[in-house]
Amino acid sequence: MRFSQSSTLAAGKIRLGMSRGDVIGHLGPPQKIETVGTTEFFFYTPVWYILPLFVSSQNPVAIRDGRVVGMGQSDYDNIRRTTGSIPGNRL
Repeated sequence: MRFSQSSTLAAGKIRLGMSRGDVIGHLGPPQKIETVGTTEFFFYTPVWYILPLFVSSQNPVAIRDGRVVGMGQSDYDNIRRTTGSIPGNRL
């Protein structure tokens, strides 16, 4: 994992409307990809995570139609709730 992943997310370099390719260019490949409805989530784990809190400390980036439409746990939870979809892991 690149050290810059958590700092890039925190510094606001990942923005709404950014392309999927730009996200990967800034952060590298995600540790996990999950699809909920038509939204793809890239999960990046910060370098400071604590093992028992691993799942809750992942930073999701929501991508739909090849563009960033949201970031963070609240966007992930909202999209899961509003789609009524059961997430399916791809990685």
